[in-house]
Amino acid sequence: LTFTDITTVALLLDYQYNKIREKLARDNIYWDLPEVASKIEKLSYYCVTYEIGWVNQNCVDKKVTTKLYKGNIICAECQPEAQLHRNNMRCASDLNDDEYGLWKFIGAKSCNGIWRRISRSDNCKCEHNYPTNVSFLLV
Repeated sequence: LTFTDITTVALLLDYQYNKIREKLARDNIYWDLPEVASKIEKLSYYCVTYEIGWVNQNCVDKKVTTKLYKGNIICAECQPEAQLHRNNMRCASDLNDDEYGLWKFIGAKSCNGIWRRISRSDNCKCEHNYPTNVSFLLV
């Protein structure tokens, strides 16, 4: 990993938006460009499980604090469209197992924290492979 990867804050989006990105990607002519289409063919969905280690005490949104709290293990899904914008074709802040990183929940003020990566599963979707874990999208 590079210094940029380690210091990048992972942006989390509620999993309810998982189908919207797929639809937007299909409707966007950018994805039809040959060089983009060839990259997307090589990419696949993957899941990363993280243990939440610390949450900013100023995060008071109940929709968030019931999902992101110290000790909770979550599933974060990395979709192919999110991998295109990085040189290493991984989602931002995708660490190695047992490494710590930073996360921020999109849409709720001051909802950010530290997490520890547990594991990665390739060809994975959180809703299918980790149905009992709270799920998020990596943006």
